[in-house]
Amino acid sequence: FSVSDCFYKQWYQRRVRGLTEEYDAVSDQVDELEKQMADRITDTEEGSELSEEIETAVADKIAKVEEIAATFISQQTELIDLSSELIEAEKQLDEVISRLNTKSNWHARCTNDIPG
Repeated sequence: FSVSDCFYKQWYQRRVRGLTEEYDAVSDQVDELEKQMADRITDTEEGSELSEEIETAVADKIAKVEEIAATFISQQTELIDLSSELIEAEKQLDEVISRLNTKSNWHARCTNDIPG
């Protein structure tokens, strides 16, 4: 072996050692990035599940509101119908009272000879 062979051998050994250290550093960085990605995927999946739960809860609330609105409309319609019936009954009652008053006045005039 010559001096230059030893020099190249040492140079290659240093170069290999340096590359090995760089590889180890890059490998550590890759491992860390993979861990971060796995954490983000887990967070995303959990967020997705939560989003689905919220979406389901909102859909349930909307269904309940629609049901309540339908009940309200039905009751409102029934109330309007009852109100119309009440107005008609009041008119009929007013007519009956008016006839009774007329008959009462006529009867009072006839029985008491009240001049009219």
